[in-house]
Amino acid sequence: MAAVTRVIPLHLVTFAILSPLNTPLYIHSYTGKEDEFRYIQIAHSALDMVEEKESTVDGRGLESYLGLLCVMDDLAVYGYRTPSRVRIIVSIALMDGVIKDSDVVTICRAIHQLYIKASSNPFTMLRSSTLRKDHYELLSSPLTNNQVIRTGAQALGRLLDGHRV
Repeated sequence: MAAVTRVIPLHLVTFAILSPLNTPLYIHSYTGKEDEFRYIQIAHSALDMVEEKESTVDGRGLESYLGLLCVMDDLAVYGYRTPSRVRIIVSIALMDGVIKDSDVVTICRAIHQLYIKASSNPFTMLRSSTLRKDHYELLSSPLTNNQVIRTGAQALGRLLDGHRV
């Protein structure tokens, strides 16, 4: 008798796109606006692990999956670095199931494509980290209100978790 494996959908909780200088460019929370600052803290807490893992990766500029960075509360936090050193931090809810690295890499690449599409628009101005005063300025970031990333993030959430927005 063949064993039946139950596929458990990944519950993507949040993702953050950070500049090479660790400036938050975009944060998307699937649990609501009130949790965004918590996820900013989680993303910044994970940056120490990102920098540690990046130091072991050769400097050829290739994209790299940094793997599981840490587990915080009920979240597994994963990292990904693009060839341009933009960092993507993904938080996935811990559940009774296995989170495959290949699934996380696919999610990170999809987020990277959203970032490329949004930043390739000549009318999108990315903030300079020298102008950044604090995390609250993230709310006025041009990418925060970018329709391409927002609709792509919502579609990604629906794809992974049924019909959530």
